[in-house]
Amino acid sequence: RGGKRHRHGGDGSQHRGGGRGNGGGFRPPPVPGMDRELREMRNAIVHLDGSPEMTGNLAGLLAADLPNLTQQATEFILECVEELPVKTPVYVALVGLLNTRGSQKFVGDFVDSLFERLELRLASSTTDDQLRAKLLVRYITMLPSVFVLKASVVIDTLDSLLCCASDAADVAKSAQKGGSAFAWQPRGDFLVKCALAATPWCGASLVSSTEPGTSDGFDNLFVSTQEYLGKRAKNGPDPASGTFKSATSASVGAGAGDVSLLADDWLEEIFGRVNETRRAGRENPNAWQTAGVPALIGLFDEFSMANGDEAMTTNGESRARNYHTPPPVKVPDVEAASIECAASAMATFPARPRLRILSQKMTEGLWEAGDWGPLERFVAEEYIADTLAAFEPGFRRGAVIPAAEQLGTLPLPGDHPERCQFLVAETLFGEMLSLPRSPHEPVFYHVVVQDLCSQIPTFPKMMAKVVGQMFTQIARMDYEARDRLANWMAHHLSCFDLAWPWRSWEHVKDQESDHPQLVFCKSVVAKLLRSCFQKRVFDSLPENLQKVLMPDYAALSSTNGESPGLNGAWLEKVTKNGTFEKDGEPIDTLRKLGELLKLKTPAGDVSKWFAETGALAELGPETCASLLTTAVLRHGQKCITHHDVLLTRYKAALLGLIGTDGGAVGDVTHETPGSERERSQSVGSEIVGAAVSIWANTHPRMAVAAVSRLLNLGVVLPKHVAKWIETSCFDDTASAIHGADTNTSANARVSLAWGSPDAFEIATLAVETCAARAKRFVGVLDDAVSGLRKMEKEIARLEGCAEDANQRDLLSQRDAFADQARELGGKCVEQKERVARESGPAAESKKVARTAAAAIGKALCVGILTLKGRQGELLKEAAVKLKSVAASGKEAGKDAAGETDAFRGLSFALAFLRKFRRVGGKALEAALVDAVRSSSDTDGFGDVTHLLGEAVCGPGGLEA
Repeated sequence: RGGKRHRHGGDGSQHRGGGRGNGGGFRPPPVPGMDRELREMRNAIVHLDGSPEMTGNLAGLLAADLPNLTQQATEFILECVEELPVKTPVYVALVGLLNTRGSQKFVGDFVDSLFERLELRLASSTTDDQLRAKLLVRYITMLPSVFVLKASVVIDTLDSLLCCASDAADVAKSAQKGGSAFAWQPRGDFLVKCALAATPWCGASLVSSTEPGTSDGFDNLFVSTQEYLGKRAKNGPDPASGTFKSATSASVGAGAGDVSLLADDWLEEIFGRVNETRRAGRENPNAWQTAGVPALIGLFDEFSMANGDEAMTTNGESRARNYHTPPPVKVPDVEAASIECAASAMATFPARPRLRILSQKMTEGLWEAGDWGPLERFVAEEYIADTLAAFEPGFRRGAVIPAAEQLGTLPLPGDHPERCQFLVAETLFGEMLSLPRSPHEPVFYHVVVQDLCSQIPTFPKMMAKVVGQMFTQIARMDYEARDRLANWMAHHLSCFDLAWPWRSWEHVKDQESDHPQLVFCKSVVAKLLRSCFQKRVFDSLPENLQKVLMPDYAALSSTNGESPGLNGAWLEKVTKNGTFEKDGEPIDTLRKLGELLKLKTPAGDVSKWFAETGALAELGPETCASLLTTAVLRHGQKCITHHDVLLTRYKAALLGLIGTDGGAVGDVTHETPGSERERSQSVGSEIVGAAVSIWANTHPRMAVAAVSRLLNLGVVLPKHVAKWIETSCFDDTASAIHGADTNTSANARVSLAWGSPDAFEIATLAVETCAARAKRFVGVLDDAVSGLRKMEKEIARLEGCAEDANQRDLLSQRDAFADQARELGGKCVEQKERVARESGPAAESKKVARTAAAAIGKALCVGILTLKGRQGELLKEAAVKLKSVAASGKEAGKDAAGETDAFRGLSFALAFLRKFRRVGGKALEAALVDAVRSSSDTDGFGDVTHLLGEAVCGPGGLEA
């Protein structure tokens, strides 16, 4: 069944192929309302292992039940096709056997339902449906190998996908509408990917087909693909999607003799692999064979080609083939996919994750005779990505999570176990570090890598090799990807007794403070200190790296020693600003607030104190809000619990100060959709600034935790974070924690600069808080709409049954069906009312998230484009560096040039803009345009504005 199986270093003869429940203790969830007979049928289909005996037995049992269970069996098989990607050949064989055993009517209905389901998935813009559409296309293309469809039907289906993509390109180019005309390409690339990605599973059957015109039709598919590639933007639709900047072959670890195939564009690489196999297949029919795709014809006598147009049955008799002809696929055009602009188009149809950091020899060989061919790696990557997607939802941390357990049993070639492990590791990191977002939450990949390291003794070495190679090319790596890699590494080390081969990185001790390798190592240690005691981390490092990588918290504390761990420079500043005279006596507001907090004074009494003492009138609401926030966080610094309790206790007092100056900026709160509050933007930004500044340059991530709590409580809104970014993050008194100014005295730094990881995390957190809430409301609405569609479909079925019974004079059955339809119709009315109720909150929450992304995006762009003097010159140099071809070899590693604060700031700004394309959409594009227009002097900032526009709008940026 497709060659040897292995456990990335072991062996395995069973083609489990991602089957849920086989050996991993992971069983399919029960379906509500399903009786025992249906549940047994579903479990049997789910657990089918692909062996001829088991598949034949199940086909025989299903054939006996199908007249009464056609609809249910169809749904079960389609569910498995969409949810168990590694077992696609298994379910192809099952349907093929049913087609030879007297169930031709069922197979015909199944094929019609299959094509209907494909059209439904292609009409959707969700990532889950995109994956399902790709798997359905893969399944359809394999049906000629079991004589269910003719090869011409498959070729027409693939051609429909390619034609839709090509036609969209022609329409967009003829329209010549600038940026809006580019929105076609991401979905066009997706359609072409669906077609190309299926060819490794169908190439062998199509090239060996005896149907007239098949060979020419198959070749014409590649001609159409080449024409499409000539119409699209080079280097893909999203230049910001590369984890590593392109460089020479030497910089990606290519050795002498490596095949020069790894194009920078992911779609061109797929086409190159498939096209190379097609050319090789003209001379060698076995070129299409891969270990991951079983040769079904050789496993089942019923599918033997020796019988021509006749099939062998179980009793040895010959029977004519039963081909089915479904209606042609109608691919929805691009406009029907709800793509409003280039920003949302790129977010809706992201580029395929791809990492090529190891030598080709290490991951797939050089395609020599008798070794792996061009398709082997592609099929393996598809299986890895599809398995992660199938087993990620709702994963629970156990001994071994299902995704990791299934990855250990993929049908990969068993002749090169080390090569397979390198391939798995590189693919996992490629997905985890993919830009602008990873397909799943990064922590999911953390857990998968941890479990593989625990399961497979040799895997940690291979994984470390991939990480080490990335470290040697760190200067080529996108800055957000570096931060994500540092997060993974800190989490991984904390789970494996802090063990890491640091000595191979000891050379960083001699590097300048702004060297990318040293900055990365410091970032890993700083993130590690979030979960581990300082002394334990200190002892785990080599002696000559301890002082270099460990932050000196004593030097970063207050100079007077009263508040260790807090930002002394900020405390001194806020104390001075909060001191005023009353009746000739100085009043230290910060000290007095501290005394009130020690007595657990209620929030209302604190508000009265501000008014009665004259502090509010003398200092103003902004300063009072800053003082109260500082006092609360200083008093609650003992632990996170104290921190949260105090913020909750004095929430009312802070909200009272925010509303003091009557700022009439209506906004939707995090608590009640549609409700509005009068909030002062300046006071809210002061609260954010105080929460950040008191922790700036001290304990890692406490500033993020403080702002997160304020957002969740509804004390501050994203617009307040945007105001703080615009007014404080680009101030001369702000500093980046891990930047070149790390050793600068804390007394001169009272806040965080844009370019520090904490500032980036605060900005993203403000938008993600709104986006997560919007996703929840939209999910509730989608569930309601889905339930309504199911009810309407069931009512239509019952009415059809009633009509059929009436025509056959079965009056009692007609009345029973009619009663059921009427009863369900009443519930359908209630469901429509629910849909109407949920539509409002969903639309409002999406609007809030869109506004948040636009506000913070604009604040970032304005802050960057208004930099002057030396910082402005450094920003221009950073833009030139980001646009240019990356350095290679040692110049991207040990000998890399230092990176300025301006470089980090611009890199994080680009990361934010591309991260929230889908959330912001047109609003984010408009905000970027407004930022450019509102910046009075942008002469010489052409490269900067181009990069900002490209991060949101794709190739060409705003100029497109």
